[in-house]
Amino acid sequence: MAGCKANDLANALELEQIKHTLDAGRRALDQFRSLVFTTTVTGSLVWFLSGAALDVVARLEAASYVGRKVCVLEFLAEASKSGFALCLGLAALPDDRDRTLVVLAALTGLLSLGILTDVWQLEHAWRFTGLNRALWNIPIKLALLCSFLVAMTRSSAERMQRVMWSGMSLFQAVRMLIHAVMGAASCATGGGPAPWFRIPVSAAFVYIASTQSARHRVHGFLRRQLADRQKENAASGVAALLGRRSMTETLEQGRARFRCIDLAQLEEADLASNRPDPALFLKTSPAVLGSCDAFISHSWHDDPGQKWNALQAWRTQFVAQEGREPRVWIDKCCLDQANIDVDLPCLPIFMSGC
Repeated sequence: MAGCKANDLANALELEQIKHTLDAGRRALDQFRSLVFTTTVTGSLVWFLSGAALDVVARLEAASYVGRKVCVLEFLAEASKSGFALCLGLAALPDDRDRTLVVLAALTGLLSLGILTDVWQLEHAWRFTGLNRALWNIPIKLALLCSFLVAMTRSSAERMQRVMWSGMSLFQAVRMLIHAVMGAASCATGGGPAPWFRIPVSAAFVYIASTQSARHRVHGFLRRQLADRQKENAASGVAALLGRRSMTETLEQGRARFRCIDLAQLEEADLASNRPDPALFLKTSPAVLGSCDAFISHSWHDDPGQKWNALQAWRTQFVAQEGREPRVWIDKCCLDQANIDVDLPCLPIFMSGC
């Protein structure tokens, strides 16, 4: 009886330590979200004001696209506008729905203001350049505005951002084509190639907006710059798995959904690919936290044969020492593919149970 009480106390202390770690991770992640949002929004404001000023100067400098100075101004004006859009788009992390909505609302409001400005230019035609730009600006801006409105209806931050970035990427790709045509027309009529100087900036924007890994690298750079300690980085990564779920709920779910599998039940073909196999989940059985012998961490990029040989070598050693088959946790077997959204946030709990 005393031994059971000691085990219960040890389990309670272990779970309390897990909760403390997750709480610290949640706080670190929330702080990181706030720092990223504040930093990128501030940067976007600087880019926006710079772009507005440069755009006005570029239009006042010349009635036609002539001169090196105008080319430089065109490049800088486009860089400022693109920098503004990128900074504002990156202000919310991929799992932050509330801030993603704020970003989309801000982009929608500013884009609507830009459309109204283009309509005013179209009506007054105060300069040919302004009229010419308004003619092609209005339809593509309306299309981008629609994409922002569609993004705001999505259920998750990830889906919102996917639509948002797709819309902005397509918008800039169309602008690249327009600037190419305008530059050719300007050169043909005796003007300069100033519109072409906007194309490299637009191309860089399209690459970042359409490449998720590029955006992740930007957030990773900010994380390295803003996080105080490496431990907080790890904790915030764990907390990101939890989303908006409470610690108590996560612990309860982890206890209820923790499963193991006898390693002897697996064959080499089972771990040869990451293709989901519901039959493997049926081979697992519910387990108490702490009763699992090993949490198997691996990469699907590893050589399947070498990975299987290493696993069997460890299994042979375990059987020789313990006199029984090891019970392990492996993602492909023990994660319920039918309820993957429920199981993934419990990964820290599953790991602690091995």
